[in-house]
Amino acid sequence: TQHVRGKLRSRKIREYYYGPRIKAIALQPRNITVKFLELSIYTLSSQTISQSLLPNGGSLVIDPHLMRLTSLNNDLLHTILVVLHPDPTGKPRKALEQGIAGFVQVTEIDFVAQELRLLSPCPGPLPSHILLKGSVKWAD
Repeated sequence: TQHVRGKLRSRKIREYYYGPRIKAIALQPRNITVKFLELSIYTLSSQTISQSLLPNGGSLVIDPHLMRLTSLNNDLLHTILVVLHPDPTGKPRKALEQGIAGFVQVTEIDFVAQELRLLSPCPGPLPSHILLKGSVKWAD
């Protein structure tokens, strides 16, 4: 059921940050603070068009995976963000091809200081400033 899947997802996210509930294997995630200007948070959206709107025998030339910058607002609170490996060219679209470095959770948004507080599974700075926003939210 949907309720069971939600509980399982929540447990797996908790294990990602804190480790399994076995006390001998406890992980210690870190809270890191990052300035708004240091991050680029994108959402992926796909564009579709009805085949009836295309010319006879025509094909779609629009990129099916369009990256759009996400506005920083309270909707980001508790969202799990994907951290992409950096691309040497610095192009966000190319970073999608580099793979995923990990996940962080938005735990606080400070609009006065222009900062995000992120729960990270490991200490140190993020490997990339390019993040992807999905639809998964989690509050411990």
